[in-house]
Amino acid sequence: MRHGSIEIVLDAIGSAHKLLEAGIYLAPFASHIVDVAQSALGIFGMPIGTKADQKLVASIANPVAKGRAQQINLVIHGNPTFNITSEIAAQLVERLSPPPREAFEQAAQATQLMMLDEQQHHRLMADGLIGTALQVDGEWYARLENGRGVLVPIFNLGGVILAHRDLYRFQGYAAQGNRGEIIGINVTTAHPLDGHQPNQVFQHI
Repeated sequence: MRHGSIEIVLDAIGSAHKLLEAGIYLAPFASHIVDVAQSALGIFGMPIGTKADQKLVASIANPVAKGRAQQINLVIHGNPTFNITSEIAAQLVERLSPPPREAFEQAAQATQLMMLDEQQHHRLMADGLIGTALQVDGEWYARLENGRGVLVPIFNLGGVILAHRDLYRFQGYAAQGNRGEIIGINVTTAHPLDGHQPNQVFQHI
């Protein structure tokens, strides 16, 4: 431990048989965690690892992102492997820590007019509405252009494939609740815009 930094050292003491065995497993695990972090930064392209792996990396980077440390160094068998600076930490936390679900639920409880007005409904069925796709806890939402930041739940995707945080032109129709209120949109097609290549692809089943 040094002033202003945190070092996570994964090593084994040769004189201790159990710890030596643990070192055999710790080094590959640490390397995998580094791979998850690098993939989240776009170094390897599509993000890898399970949600638990990604959550772990975000928690490791969080002290730096929150200003409680200047940097974190991952060291494997005495070799510095990955340095998490404040800039890198902020990117890792943003990309691997989804916003609390409560924030999305509060946005989804906006009034019917705010969620989808009559003009937007007609455009959705005709030439489509432009918006960003967001996935939270396995559920899809659309942040529509000129939608005042409201996150609109997406239903009945079927075979449509979306990528988290990518921009689309959505086509479909309004989804209604038991009392006829608009509770989201049913998407029949979603066309990627601006030639943007998906970073993380999910399929709704």
